[in-house]
Amino acid sequence: MRLFLIMLLTALVTCSSSVEADSWVKDPTTGCKLWGGDTGEDVSNDIVSWSGPCESGFATGTGVLSWFAEGGLYGRYEGAMKKGKLEGPGVMFIKPDEGSGYDHYQAEFAGGEIEGQAVFKGANGDRFEGQMKKSEIHGYGIYTTADGARYDGEFKDGLPEGEGISTATNGEMYQGSFKAGKLHGQGTLIDAKGEYFSGRFENDEPNGPGRWEGTDGSHYEGGFRNGEPHGPGVYTAANGDVYMAQFVDGLAQGTVILIRANGERVEQVWKDGKEVK
Repeated sequence: MRLFLIMLLTALVTCSSSVEADSWVKDPTTGCKLWGGDTGEDVSNDIVSWSGPCESGFATGTGVLSWFAEGGLYGRYEGAMKKGKLEGPGVMFIKPDEGSGYDHYQAEFAGGEIEGQAVFKGANGDRFEGQMKKSEIHGYGIYTTADGARYDGEFKDGLPEGEGISTATNGEMYQGSFKAGKLHGQGTLIDAKGEYFSGRFENDEPNGPGRWEGTDGSHYEGGFRNGEPHGPGVYTAANGDVYMAQFVDGLAQGTVILIRANGERVEQVWKDGKEVK
């Protein structure tokens, strides 16, 4: 990871690193030391160039840092440094983990990591603007992928957590609560077909009480488990017939009260989603 702590920019997810020994590299011309990260990665063959002031052997003040690794330019930073680490406002260009070109950050840094407001423009076309902590997205922000997917809301440790709005490239939209990057809590989902669900989610699926509405006018209100009607619920067909039943994994079971659109009331017995008598 060297000096720069890199986000793994797959839609809405960043990577974190384990803490090991600090690594340092010297500018061969000035002897000024620069921080190479805390992952214990071997940076002994890397070359750095620092144009700014040096205090007590460490880069300190405003200048330009160029970092060369694996036979080419790995990254470039323009901004403030303190005791060899990025500190204060700065602009950074760095090679992504995959692909060509350079990722671009305009951010506040502290202790060598991004802390505070940041703007990220990925070489792959992704973009983020918002809060970061220890070089991970943390707090409120807006992340847009190159293909048009978007998340606008709260993040924790690089993943959507809290309240937010996500829009997929196929038009599916969700507004509500997230936890560890998944739909979790109260929310509303409109899928690509226009079907609507409002209720409680767990682990990306409707779980708990909620209401589903189809594009043909049919709708269901009641319990859900793993995205399927489960427990007591009421289903209204497109023709106006109403079914009051107990559902198990999406299928009506036991006694079903049918109220036809004309007002007629019928009691039926169902098994595995089919009437048996």
